[in-house]
Amino acid sequence: MNGLQYHRRGRTSRRRCKRTLRTRMNNLSSDPSIIALVQWMCSMGWNATCKLRLVSNFFTGRGLQAVNGVKAGDVLVRIPERLLITASTVCNRLEIENVKVLLSEHGLLAVFIFLETQLGSDSPWFPYLQTLPKSFAVPSNCSDFEILSLPLFMQKRVMEQKYAIKTAFDNGCELITNLISKGKLPSSASVPTLSEFHHAWIVVNTRAVYMSCAADSLTCTILRDRDGSNLALAPYLDMFNHSFNAQVNAGFNKSTRCYEIRSQTKCPSMAQVFINYGPHDNMKLWIEYGFYLPGNPHEVITFAWDNIQAIVKRRPNSSITARKVEFLKGHGLLENLCCTVEGFSWGLSAIICVVCIEDCEISSYHKVFRGDWIPLESPLEIQFSLDLTATKRMEFIEARRRMLEVENSSDSFQIAIRILEEYIDILNKVEAWLEGLSQKKCS
Repeated sequence: MNGLQYHRRGRTSRRRCKRTLRTRMNNLSSDPSIIALVQWMCSMGWNATCKLRLVSNFFTGRGLQAVNGVKAGDVLVRIPERLLITASTVCNRLEIENVKVLLSEHGLLAVFIFLETQLGSDSPWFPYLQTLPKSFAVPSNCSDFEILSLPLFMQKRVMEQKYAIKTAFDNGCELITNLISKGKLPSSASVPTLSEFHHAWIVVNTRAVYMSCAADSLTCTILRDRDGSNLALAPYLDMFNHSFNAQVNAGFNKSTRCYEIRSQTKCPSMAQVFINYGPHDNMKLWIEYGFYLPGNPHEVITFAWDNIQAIVKRRPNSSITARKVEFLKGHGLLENLCCTVEGFSWGLSAIICVVCIEDCEISSYHKVFRGDWIPLESPLEIQFSLDLTATKRMEFIEARRRMLEVENSSDSFQIAIRILEEYIDILNKVEAWLEGLSQKKCS
């Protein structure tokens, strides 16, 4: 799975790129691995519901193209239950019984991908495994030097994922060793290296779908801490790319015993068909899938309480007293501080209001919860907001400058730079809006 990716260009160039998405597609349907996949799926009871073909272009990589167009309500793809790879598939395949493992469904599926890949053409799922990407532009694949060159907030997210992968790796190795000792796997079976398991984990992370209303048969009792949802790898389905504009319905259909994706909108013939992974911001898309979307409407820039405190120290007309902190904590206003291209979140606006109020006017704190409160109503609040925005923008500009000095950087590291540029663009727009608001207040 992937998404729209454009190099940093001007607005006119990006529009031109979008217009050429339909004409610069290379047909991949004749690729031997794709032919083998389709033949294998058909032998397992799969039938195409919509005439699609696999294509590739510079902007989106591999994706699916509608040969005859798509109407609203059309089923784009229908994957039979027997082709879905779930935790139950793994349990049945490995004959796992009475074994409690610390692995999540995600980790268990990663073990499956590794073991089946080791079997090569002897694996029943070989035609599917052959179509999986060999590499991903996710940040956990960045070098240690690149990760240390990221801004701290990006470093934190990357290290959290690397820790999750390492934990799953340790538990996965323990499970494989256990199965070898019990004769469930041959003594010649290998235990993965961290690099091999990492790749399998990312395969699952970028390609699995959720089935919250899956069939009862799609259960596995060996897993600890089941959350009621089921992950599944679905051959062919994972070739759809993501767009925030796509409107689809997706899920397991108990009547047809298939995982289905149904389009809610029409798509012209010879255009690429997209699905929607969810309302993810670019950090989420980068961390989890290894791409970003220019102009992503779900983009969010987060602020920390430290950012607020730093501005207060520089501005004589604002303050953070013990009473203010108690009020803010008591009302849960120190969390979820962010802004989008449309401006500040309610919580961030409320904090700015409180820190700009004189401490002797404690009764005025509560106006942020009254219906008559207007965010950024006073010139003092607007100026505070301008300082906050400008400081955050300069922070991103400096981080980008340092990152551009890294030579021969990976594709994933380059995406991180593009995300920072998206943040800078958003803050430029917010700052321009605040300046306009300030001028109106002064006139």
